[in-house]
Amino acid sequence: MCLFKWLERHPQETGGALVVPRRPRVLFFHGQKNDSQVANHLLKAQGWLQPYLDFVIPDGPHSIDADTDPVQLQRVGLTQLVAENKYTPGGKYTEWCANFDVFLDIRLHPEEERSEEVRYAAALDYLEQMAKAHGPFDAVDGFCQGAAFAQVALCQQRQGRDLGLGHVRMMIPMAPWQCPYHESIGLFQEQLQIPLLVLQGSKDHSADALSMSKLYYIIQ
Repeated sequence: MCLFKWLERHPQETGGALVVPRRPRVLFFHGQKNDSQVANHLLKAQGWLQPYLDFVIPDGPHSIDADTDPVQLQRVGLTQLVAENKYTPGGKYTEWCANFDVFLDIRLHPEEERSEEVRYAAALDYLEQMAKAHGPFDAVDGFCQGAAFAQVALCQQRQGRDLGLGHVRMMIPMAPWQCPYHESIGLFQEQLQIPLLVLQGSKDHSADALSMSKLYYIIQ
């Protein structure tokens, strides 16, 4: 796998000496209306859970109800899990932040911006506690909303807030897009100086990945 080979070719250094050898550790941010168990099933089905990588997959900090519309469930790739009784339409799941609908609400109702700031603050506090307890991480990975939130977290880390992501050396967004709220307030201005490995479906919007890629190096 190219991720493993890249991390193997670029060992992390501390004071001129290599860190004690261990498998690369990846922090994964699941998509909206998922949780750690659903993400684990999806990663396993796609061949990501390999013996040479350690994935840490936390639940998102905010509760949300799952979709019940079969068309929407198919659109986000959950139909098979529903058939296998591994996903419950209308059930309780979790999310991070970075929603397009919330950004639209803020534009129409500016007084709601404070509520979104509170949700983000809670999510970042949660991430900080979790990352410092289970890190250090060599890479961050995220799907859809999870990828958008991961980018926000990396930018916050770059700008001086210690979220426990200081050892991250690669970003792996799947079906990514940028958080419109944080883009509107100018968070994505400084390059993050780490490689980017984008995984994009044939029906995903290429403009989203292109916009995100401006913050990273493209992996060779």
